[in-house]
Amino acid sequence: MEQAITIALLTLFAAMTPGADFAIVTRNAALRSRAAGIWTAVGIALGLQVHVAYCVVGVGLVLSRSVALFTLIKFAGALYLIYIGWKGLSKRDPSGATPGTQATPTVLS
Repeated sequence: MEQAITIALLTLFAAMTPGADFAIVTRNAALRSRAAGIWTAVGIALGLQVHVAYCVVGVGLVLSRSVALFTLIKFAGALYLIYIGWKGLSKRDPSGATPGTQATPTVLS
C-alpha cells in the first residue's frame, strides 16, 4: 500500500509540471470555462493513472520473468532516446531564418 501511495504522489507531481497537458488545461479554462479546465485536468489525471498502472504491472512482469528481455528493452529505450536527441539537435528552423536574423512571427487565430 505504501508503494502505491508513493507512485500516486510521484505521478501527481509529474502531472503538475508545465507541459502539453498544462497548456491544454489552461487553454480550455481560458477559452471555455473553469469547469471545462477542471474536467480536462480530471481526464488527463485519469489517463495518466491508467498509463502508470500498466507500466508498473508490465515492468514488474518483465523484471520477474526475463532478465534478457528487460535488458533488450533498456537498450531499445536508450537507442530511442539517442534518436530523439539527435533529431532535436539536428532539427532545422522551419521558418527558414538564418542564424542571427529574426523570423517573422506567426499570428494564430
